[in-house]
Amino acid sequence: MTRVRGARAQDLDVVAALWTLLAEHHSGLPALAPAPGAGGAVRDHLGVLLRDADAALLVAERDGAIVGFGVARVLRRPPLFAETARGEIEALYVREEQRRSGVGRALADAMLGWLASRELRRVALQVATRNREGQGFWRALGFRPSMDVLERPL
Repeated sequence: MTRVRGARAQDLDVVAALWTLLAEHHSGLPALAPAPGAGGAVRDHLGVLLRDADAALLVAERDGAIVGFGVARVLRRPPLFAETARGEIEALYVREEQRRSGVGRALADAMLGWLASRELRRVALQVATRNREGQGFWRALGFRPSMDVLERPL
């Protein structure tokens, strides 16, 4: 059985290691490539998320071990936009051996619930076009394309 809960300070080393696996999973994508020696920066970022009222750092446990994590955030915009806040799923990662067992769905449901509790109307996320597994996962949860992100090297 999967248990999802808010991360605690003592979880940060494990979550940072999972974040590194997430970065490796997306190897070849310059926007997500980790900087050399970024381990400390990842842990620092996770610590900031723990203290941020507009962020939820969640972990999924099975048999007492952390097997995945997710990050949801509230993004705020100036009042020149009709929508001044929206939800964003920044990251979701599940250990490979735990995939297709409901862990990712449990994390996604918990993040969506956390965002809904903030009375937001919309949630967005970015998933690489060549990440077929991720594309299928998020589309199965009702996510649809709304904007294209175009990139080019400088």
